[in-house]
Amino acid sequence: MKLLSRIVYLALGATFIWAGVAKLIDPSAFLSSILTYEVFGYTFAVAASLFMPYLELCVGFSLATGFLRGGARWLAGGMTVVFLLLLIQAAWTWIAVVSAQRRKLRKPVFFGQFRGML
Repeated sequence: MKLLSRIVYLALGATFIWAGVAKLIDPSAFLSSILTYEVFGYTFAVAASLFMPYLELCVGFSLATGFLRGGARWLAGGMTVVFLLLLIQAAWTWIAVVSAQRRKLRKPVFFGQFRGML
């Protein structure tokens, strides 16, 4: 059981590290993604686009290494809940949520098509 828990923490940590690095590589795409949700003002979105990648990296390293893991679990859970709430809000209001890869292909994904399922 202890080995399984270590594997799960490593995988979760790697996921947060990957997400943080992806946002650091192209911060303008992340800012655009935040503004797409039409929930936050421009100033908050800019601050979040600069702060969140580093927070995700710290949480990822903490989960993977075990250093301050208790706090990292709370932060990871909180960030996940906020993200899910934003996705639900986007689906409810028919906002086209476009990933950076799909933006290059100009093929948006409309979550509003799943509105009847909520």
